[in-house]
Amino acid sequence: MLREDQVSALLEHCEELLGYTLSQIRGNLRSVEHRSAAIFELIAIDQLSEIGKIEYESREGQSPDIKLICESGTYAWIEIAFLYPKFWKEEQKREELDQAVTKEAKRRKIPPETIQLSFYHTREENKPKQQLPELHQIKKEISQGLIRDFFEEIQKNPNVIIEKKSDNYHFIIIYNPQKKGDFKVTFSTVMESTKEIKDNSLYRVLKLKCKQHKIKDEPRLILVGTDKNPAISSKFSHSKLDEQRVIDKIFTDNTSISGVLLVRIEPEYKEPKGTDSNTEFNVYINDNARNPLTPDIIDCFSKVDFRRWRYYNPIDKFEISNRVKPRNTSSSFKTRFDEYGPVIEIDEWLLIDIIAGRKKLCDEIPILKSNKIVFDPFKDVSHLREVSFIEENLREGKPRIAVLKFIQNKK
Repeated sequence: MLREDQVSALLEHCEELLGYTLSQIRGNLRSVEHRSAAIFELIAIDQLSEIGKIEYESREGQSPDIKLICESGTYAWIEIAFLYPKFWKEEQKREELDQAVTKEAKRRKIPPETIQLSFYHTREENKPKQQLPELHQIKKEISQGLIRDFFEEIQKNPNVIIEKKSDNYHFIIIYNPQKKGDFKVTFSTVMESTKEIKDNSLYRVLKLKCKQHKIKDEPRLILVGTDKNPAISSKFSHSKLDEQRVIDKIFTDNTSISGVLLVRIEPEYKEPKGTDSNTEFNVYINDNARNPLTPDIIDCFSKVDFRRWRYYNPIDKFEISNRVKPRNTSSSFKTRFDEYGPVIEIDEWLLIDIIAGRKKLCDEIPILKSNKIVFDPFKDVSHLREVSFIEENLREGKPRIAVLKFIQNKK
């Protein structure tokens, strides 16, 4: 989704746009469980404001979230929904167990990359089930259960491949002393791969929203966003139900809905290049709606571009122990020399942390550490001769950059 500095800028922009404080969204941003949905609501306000005039919660509690008004004066109501993974609680248990196994491997001085956890699930009454230790049981499983036995066997036979399958839980743990690399690998089967429409996450959220805010004789749409749900993620297309079939079923059963807007947010793992993004926006129109969309409203939606933001990794509905996620957007550290001395370009927020002593320059710039470069411009130069800034562009994931020019000591 978005990093904290992007969210802060987006919230400020939306409140300025609407002219008042978005108290409920601010509250949801402070909640781990509701943060993604709150961010998506801000993104929706921002993007829809680009194609027309918007009114947000103009009839609080009695109408959909947004009223979009085109230049011609025609309008449509839009209800916003965010689709989380259905089995996020199982995901939390997997993540916590994986973190605990990694921590125990390090404690026993066993390379974590030689350990592989594989999770699977079964089906009971045609529903997926994955039995895993509860969060409060994980410590006991590490210290007393199968995982303890697994690690003790490794220490007795460090050159042998060891595999153990839990009798009580749905995971297999493997040790391979020949495995090399920088990361420990973890696998899990996709639980949300149902072929039944009634069990599909998208269908369930659309059906729920159809029952809210009955607006008579006015066009109404549902805008659904997701950044992780396997039911409609392109990364799990082999196991998902065709979203067109799901939406057709909704349209058949609910003629009060004029259309569905679907945003599939997927992060970039490379330098931002404008619209070069995996994020998709699809418009589905209900031809049988009691209040059909007018051509100018449809034309408005053709101009929406949810790819204007640089997106990062999804935000989970939970926090994982000992995991530190990047808070701000970041850029590449750059250093060069001009005729007077070294010139450094560094993220403003990182510079503040270094000056405050919360971070060390060497730790933050891997190339300095890997090449055993001990040069520290804050100590090895006589004084700073000039400071300038390259302004931020948080939509593209570019933070504000401090450009520091030093005079080199002459020894």
